Amino acid sequence: MEQCVNEPPGWCDREALKKIKDHMKGDKHFLISEKIRYKLYEKWNVYTEEQKKQWVGKQLEHLRKAAYAGHPEAQFNLACFYEYGVMINDVFYFHNEDKMIYWMKKAAASLYPDAVENMALLYESNSGIRDWEQAKVYYELYDKLTIQKMSAYRKDFLRKYSLLKNR
Repeated sequence: MEQCVNEPPGWCDREALKKIKDHMKGDKHFLISEKIRYKLYEKWNVYTEEQKKQWVGKQLEHLRKAAYAGHPEAQFNLACFYEYGVMINDVFYFHNEDKMIYWMKKAAASLYPDAVENMALLYESNSGIRDWEQAKVYYELYDKLTIQKMSAYRKDFLRKYSLLKNR
């Protein structure tokens, strides 16, 4: 590791800085994809078929960039995108089960709770990948994640409650 002059410790770790930069890129692209999604939702009935395809393509482009940068929510949303596809004038676009499973696994590996739960459901009910043991593993992981989350909410509630009570 190179020596940096007048820099705080850790600032010269190029690998760590690259990870942070990639994560920030993921955040940026995820936010852009969300803005496009809301714009599509608001103006879906106004756009022509070509405009819809163009905007959905732009949304998908930014969602992919965020997912490849490791953004867990983008990975989950991309998986859902491939699971359900998009219907434009009675034609489905972008539906792809293999890509859906790939991105759902990525999001679950990042411990994104909704993805973990979906992987459990997929392993339980999807005949193409049914595996009861894997379903059990994902359900147990989901339980741990939600208990931790609920525990954090409970602690926050109790802290707020004690502040109110001691007024």
